[in-house]
Amino acid sequence: MAISSIQKQNTIYRKQEYTKENVISKEQTKQTIQSTEQSEEENIKENVTERKDVFLSQQQKEKENKPFPTQSQNKQKKPSVDYKSTEDLIKLMQAKSTSEVRSIIARIKGEMAKTKSSGGEEEQIKKAVAKMKKVIKKAQSKEKALIAENKMELQMKMKQKNEAEEAEQIGAELQTKKRKRMSKEINDVLNSSNDIDTGSSEDASFMDIGGDLSMSMPEIGSIDISI
Repeated sequence: MAISSIQKQNTIYRKQEYTKENVISKEQTKQTIQSTEQSEEENIKENVTERKDVFLSQQQKEKENKPFPTQSQNKQKKPSVDYKSTEDLIKLMQAKSTSEVRSIIARIKGEMAKTKSSGGEEEQIKKAVAKMKKVIKKAQSKEKALIAENKMELQMKMKQKNEAEEAEQIGAELQTKKRKRMSKEINDVLNSSNDIDTGSSEDASFMDIGGDLSMSMPEIGSIDISI
């Protein structure tokens, strides 16, 4: 019985030792894994840091070696500015009213404002604006010419109207004078018949002529005294 008890105790002791060794082994394994992972992570960070340092170093070198832009290069970056006057001059030539001319002037002035604020080369802007001002001046000159021409046309129409009215008035007056003259001539003829038949003075009236004169002279109503 004593031997059996001792064996049992040995068995239990061995199991406890085995279990203890397993726990220690697991802890060591876990620590080893953690240490390995930590080492790998540190290596990765070091590699990233090294690459970053290399990249920044390369960028710094490129920046230091990159030449500063010259004045001519700065000019090339500015937008090109130019103005072609041909198209606007054609439109100005085709314009037939002052409103059309004023529309052209307003559009060119708007384009001039955009050109001045375009940020282009100063010399190009000056040339373009100078061309626009010349076209505007020509347009203003045509506007004045059209106003003068319209005024002359109106005067001509008014004169033609006045002359037509004046001519009509003169014609009516002329017709009245002719009628009076012809009426007087008829009276002279009638009075002259009285002088022939009676030998009396020119003051003799038509009623003194008698019935024979009515037979020899035409009726007054039958005489054409129209113009």
